[in-house]
Amino acid sequence: MIQSLFLLSLLLCPLEYNLSNPIKGLDKLYLDWKKVTIQALEKRANNTTDSLKRNTFLNRINAVNVVTQKEESMKIDTLAIRYLLLKDHFTNIISSKGDVFIIEIKTMTSAISFTDLIIHRNDNHIAIVDAFRFNGKKWIAIQHFSCDEYFLQENLSTYYLENEKGINFNETIITKFSKGKLKMSEYFITKSLSSKCGLQNIFDKVDQYYYK
Repeated sequence: MIQSLFLLSLLLCPLEYNLSNPIKGLDKLYLDWKKVTIQALEKRANNTTDSLKRNTFLNRINAVNVVTQKEESMKIDTLAIRYLLLKDHFTNIISSKGDVFIIEIKTMTSAISFTDLIIHRNDNHIAIVDAFRFNGKKWIAIQHFSCDEYFLQENLSTYYLENEKGINFNETIITKFSKGKLKMSEYFITKSLSSKCGLQNIFDKVDQYYYK
C-alpha cells in the first residue's frame, strides 16, 4: 500500500524528476545534484586568489568527480549518504510547491560527522526545519521545528565571504530546490557563509554540538 501511494504521488506531479520509474527519478536527481555541486566548487576554485583555498576546492572537485564518473558509467552507490537522504525524502522534495533547501554540514573533529537540514519554506516565509545526523548507516532525525525567519532571499552565491568572517564553523553546502526542480547549489568553506543569509537563528535552534 505504501509503495503504491509513493508511485501515485510521483505520477501525479508533473515535475522534472517525475518519471514513471521512481528509482530512475531518484538516480537522476542524485547525479544532477552532484554535477551542480561540482560546478559550484569549480566556480569557487576559479574565483579565489587564496592558493590554500583553491587547493581545498580542487581536492573536493577531484573526489566528487571520480565517484560521479564511475556512477554514471557503471552503478550508482545507493549507500552514499546523499543518496540515502534523497531516498528518504525524494517525494516531499519533488512534490513541494514552494522552496526546499538542503543544508549539508561536515564537521571535522576527532571524527568526521555529517548533519543535514531540510527546510521547507512556503509563500508566507514560514519554514519547517528538520535536522538529521548520519550515524554511519542511516540518517537519524534529531530535531523538528518551525520558524518565520527571512532567510536565503538572494542568489546563494551572494552569501559567500572571502574574509573568513562568516557564521559557519564547518564546511557547508546549501542546495535550493524550487517547485520540485533543482535550482542551485553553493559550497561554503569554513567561515565563509555571510550572516546576511539569515540562517543564524535556525542554526542556533539546532544543538550547538553539531556546528561547533
